[in-house]
Amino acid sequence: MPRRTHGRAPALLFGVALALRLAHLVTVRHSPFFTRLWLDLAFFDDWAQQIAAGHWLGSGLFYQDPLYPYFLGTLYAIFGHKPALAVTVQLVLGALVPVLIFDAVRRSIGRAEAWVAGLLAALYVPSIFYEGLVLKSWMDTLLAAAALACLAFAIERRSRAPWAITGLVFGIACLCRGNLILVLPALAAWIALDPSALPARRRQDRWKAAAVFVAGAALVLGVTAVRNRAVSGEWVLTTAQAGQNFYLGNHPWNLRGECDPPPFLRTNPKYEEADFTAEARRRSGREMTARERSRFWFHEGLSWIRQNPDRWLHLTWLKFRNFWGAYEIPDNIDLYVYREWAPVLRVPLADYGMVAPLALLGAAFAWRRPGWVRALLVFLGVYMTAVVAFFVLSRYRLTALPAMFALAGIGAVECWRRYRLGFLGPRSQRRRKPFVVATLLWLAFACFVSLPVRLPPDDPAFKLAKTFHLPTREEKGTMEHFNLGVIYAKEGNLPAAEEQLRRAAEVAPEEPRVRLELGKVLARGGKTAEAIASYRRAAELEPGNATTFHVLGILYKRMGEPGEARRAFEQALALDPRRADSRRELDAMGTSAP
Repeated sequence: MPRRTHGRAPALLFGVALALRLAHLVTVRHSPFFTRLWLDLAFFDDWAQQIAAGHWLGSGLFYQDPLYPYFLGTLYAIFGHKPALAVTVQLVLGALVPVLIFDAVRRSIGRAEAWVAGLLAALYVPSIFYEGLVLKSWMDTLLAAAALACLAFAIERRSRAPWAITGLVFGIACLCRGNLILVLPALAAWIALDPSALPARRRQDRWKAAAVFVAGAALVLGVTAVRNRAVSGEWVLTTAQAGQNFYLGNHPWNLRGECDPPPFLRTNPKYEEADFTAEARRRSGREMTARERSRFWFHEGLSWIRQNPDRWLHLTWLKFRNFWGAYEIPDNIDLYVYREWAPVLRVPLADYGMVAPLALLGAAFAWRRPGWVRALLVFLGVYMTAVVAFFVLSRYRLTALPAMFALAGIGAVECWRRYRLGFLGPRSQRRRKPFVVATLLWLAFACFVSLPVRLPPDDPAFKLAKTFHLPTREEKGTMEHFNLGVIYAKEGNLPAAEEQLRRAAEVAPEEPRVRLELGKVLARGGKTAEAIASYRRAAELEPGNATTFHVLGILYKRMGEPGEARRAFEQALALDPRRADSRRELDAMGTSAP
């Protein structure tokens, strides 16, 4: 490509990325997910509103990474509480990621690889999805791309200032994704020890560059450490939840390597810290500071690992497979459910199943390359290890995507070059074996990433896999339908709530809380007989819940069946003798409790 087109390429990539994101914004602005916030979305929104109201310093140690709430709070302070405006800004900033990746790859590898990497970043569907939510995940990708672009620039230059800027950007990224703190020392060691970090420079120069890099990061992290010390009296770099997150990924009830919470934990970030605090107090018999609680939960997780090494090894393998699996593991909102309201996300653009095999292929081709490519491998390897050590969700992988886009560019271009060598050159010079080897390697990586096919059963790709008898695993968006049903019920939209909760009950017939919420909605809508059936099913699934039997008693009274009502109230008291409401109901019916 002629050099005069270098300025056009970033503009073109930015335009393509921005057009897709604005089209996504226009099509989802009336969807229930866009206009309503819950779980992490509501948590960040509430925190941002507190910051906008003037509580800039806050109170207590940071429990969640603070950068995104402060970004959101700044927007709210300037423009008012307008989440839709914040999402618009996020989508525009997200369109910068392909530009940053293109520049870094062109600078360090080549123009062809830069085009492939930039296009993959512009067309990557999960990025568009997360940029359209009030979540910090999009910022992880942007800051990781900016940090890697700064790293490419620093390697090319001979002065120390770019290394300081690179460290500064990495430090800022750590305030959005805490796992990156583990990447910092690994990159500092690479800068100090690998001659390709500063070609043709002395060892002392590399050590000085590493020191400047660390100093840049420390300048940012020092600010949050001082703030934490000022408000709590404890020295903590960023947040005080590392131990809790480690336990979430390594405990007896985690069977999938995803976010499987233990029984004592409510699945809402609003209550997470309080639940962990209460359980730590119950187990230890004493009060703890925030740092002590984090250490306590680290030790609890390590204790389980020591007692169950075989289960931990199996769980770690599952987490490794989850990290490299094509399925986007949901947390707050399921991408595959959200697509019902988002036509742009249904367009067959780039996804993890396309990028990851190419990235693995690129790593196989380029692991001996010096310089920035080697730094990419260090970044990706250490970050992947940091995620797998805890637990894996789709949004946690986004931080690694800038490195994977660059490696995917290498893999795609190398395959094309081998194809040209084997099929398009002069017959006497053709060598087909390199292309065959590359193709087989890519197929192996594609099977590793995409099989078994984990998708909702109504997805076209899942149906195609079934047709060809490929290994499959059905995934059901229970939580999204359940959450929507609860929100509709709070808003008083009972028909919509009933529809969503019935869909949740269809895909998760063994989930008692779905049956309970459906019963509540049916009872409010006057469908008492159906509500009783829903509560009876919930009682079968969770026979130890006294509240379920108490509500059943109320519903039976409404239906004019005193005998069934009496038995339900008696069962509630048998499960929880302290229930005064059930005792009052029995007394009112003229029957003494047993």
